Amino acid sequence: MALFQKKHCLWAFLAFFMLCSHLLLGQNIKRKPSLGAAFLKEDKGLTINKVFPNTTAQSLGLKEGDRLLSINGLVFNETKDIVAYIPTLAVGTDFTVQVIRLDKKMTLKGKLLAKPTEISPTGEVFYDEVAFRGGYLRSYIHKPKGDGQFPVVYYIQGYPCQTVEMPNNDAIRQAVDGWVEQGYVVYRVEKPGLGESINTPPCETIDFNTEIDAFEAGLRAIETYKFVNKDQIFLFGHSLGGLVAPVLAARNKVCGVMVYGTLAVSWYEYLLDLHRYQSEFFGEDYVEIDKNVRQMNPFLYDWLVARTPLPKMKENKAYDFVFSNPNNSAGYDSNNDMVIGRSFDFFPSVNAISYYEAWRNTEEPVLAIYGEHDIQALGPQGAETIARIVNHYRPGNATFLLMQDTEHLFLNVPDMATNAKMVADQSIFGTYFYQNFNSQITMQTVSWMKAQMSKK
Repeated sequence: MALFQKKHCLWAFLAFFMLCSHLLLGQNIKRKPSLGAAFLKEDKGLTINKVFPNTTAQSLGLKEGDRLLSINGLVFNETKDIVAYIPTLAVGTDFTVQVIRLDKKMTLKGKLLAKPTEISPTGEVFYDEVAFRGGYLRSYIHKPKGDGQFPVVYYIQGYPCQTVEMPNNDAIRQAVDGWVEQGYVVYRVEKPGLGESINTPPCETIDFNTEIDAFEAGLRAIETYKFVNKDQIFLFGHSLGGLVAPVLAARNKVCGVMVYGTLAVSWYEYLLDLHRYQSEFFGEDYVEIDKNVRQMNPFLYDWLVARTPLPKMKENKAYDFVFSNPNNSAGYDSNNDMVIGRSFDFFPSVNAISYYEAWRNTEEPVLAIYGEHDIQALGPQGAETIARIVNHYRPGNATFLLMQDTEHLFLNVPDMATNAKMVADQSIFGTYFYQNFNSQITMQTVSWMKAQMSKK
């Protein structure tokens, strides 16, 4: 999921290491350029809140707090538009950025640099590719140093159409490094259309079944590496990836399945709960919450369950509160007929799958994890339900784990109220995201994986 936040902020997501070798294995995908800066959207526009090392942004001299005016003379109001624009340029071209720094207009010029590759403090990094429907998906392999065969953690990301290349030491990357340090290969693959993937459909246009098929192609690719123990592949489904994982496990033989911050019910049921309970976390009036849920219910049913075509839904005047309101709580964007960055038809395809059935058909051991203050997953009931379903059909196969003082993105937070505030003001996505990783994510999952391998 990596999911939804309340409507006024509701859909916002967003030191050198010892050099270890990285290698480009794939022959079809070439490196693309990048800016190397993260932005916050504020009233006055986009403000840089982080500049990453070894990037174009650093070479130009951009600094945190700079307010963006233009890039190559073009004005950008959304980070996603910058992300889409940069790869259209060639590495080495002239590059100009105008910013305001301390109330002074500045023009910074230089050359557009290639994206820095990931380097690992604990192992080796390989860039490869996965053939998918006539194109190629970029993949990333972090391997422990040395020879031999290693167990694998296949990290399956959440819903956003965002690259999973992580050259910087954010919380999720720290989880990757921790697994490698403990002796595990960690594998990731891009969704279609993302990162350096080529000739694959745009992520924003695909349905959930296509996304699952892409992850399954990644699973097939893992098995081809000589340094991988094919009998010790573990899936780690994070957020919406926790819905992909049981579908893959039901189709394929793996050593075990771990999910974090996910759900077991239909997407329709989840969104009803989201609008009711997440609104409470953000301090909305209880009566207004109830009114909003009652208003949303028929809209969500027609959209997700009945799968009513979008043009017909737009004709329904009862749904003007969504289609005629740019601040609607459904996350609908009238400029492109998308919902939180995905096509209008994406989430109905998520809703169509029975995850109860997928978990019933999962024969492997399961670890269902809930972070104690995970506002996106709403509460422990999702992970607890997964464990109950698995144990009902295969007694003793599932374990529920409560990760104390932890939120959706593996960060330590003291309580749910603090998490809600930091999500609302987006401060959780700044420096906090890099300095508060809960290392128990690594240690607890490694302990569980070792126990499963010893049983085998």
